[in-house]
Amino acid sequence: MPRRSPPSGPAPHRGHTATRNPGPHPVPTPSPPTVTRRHLRRSTLTVIQTQALGKVGNCQIGVSVHAASDTASCPLSWRLFLPGSWDGSVAAGRRARCRISEGEHHRSKWQPALDMLDELAAVGLRPAVLVADTGYGANADFRHGLEDRGLAYALRVKGEMTAHAESAVPLQPLYGGLGPRSLPRYRTHPVSLREHVLAQGRDRAAADDTEADRAGPA
Repeated sequence: MPRRSPPSGPAPHRGHTATRNPGPHPVPTPSPPTVTRRHLRRSTLTVIQTQALGKVGNCQIGVSVHAASDTASCPLSWRLFLPGSWDGSVAAGRRARCRISEGEHHRSKWQPALDMLDELAAVGLRPAVLVADTGYGANADFRHGLEDRGLAYALRVKGEMTAHAESAVPLQPLYGGLGPRSLPRYRTHPVSLREHVLAQGRDRAAADDTEADRAGPA
């Protein structure tokens, strides 16, 4: 009986790993949040990654997608992250020693993250909610990519980031008849996310006080 050729490339193997059922305890489905995170491993690769380690370390950096619940987390897909210093002829020697293929090059972490989500969606795995840290939450391209894919998400962000209120609507300036038309613009200035949160708290406290006044003394 002829032997069947193995699937080409790593994608089929990752899809099989993400969907296989190891006995009576199935791999978590996309119903729990899907978490995108970094993982570290000691290696000969030299990567300066102070944000993840809190120090300078000698390690590999990976981007991975996990199915997570309150009690467990299961990796579904992963990618090696290559810094920009590993591209070009200067890095040819160490790339060869580490057996890095010619097609692998530096990409921002959010790009392989979206690739993995597309790969998982192709085998029927879409997260109910996707959770990621500030490195992804502060990236507008990543957020737009999630919205383009119709994915619900809860991303950690920095308080100093700015945004308009939900009620703010960009207005189209009147066309004067000369030159190109102006792009729609907001009439209000964005404020920090911290101030948005504080304003929500103040509004909620005021609403609670109003309800208490209407109810009268207990």
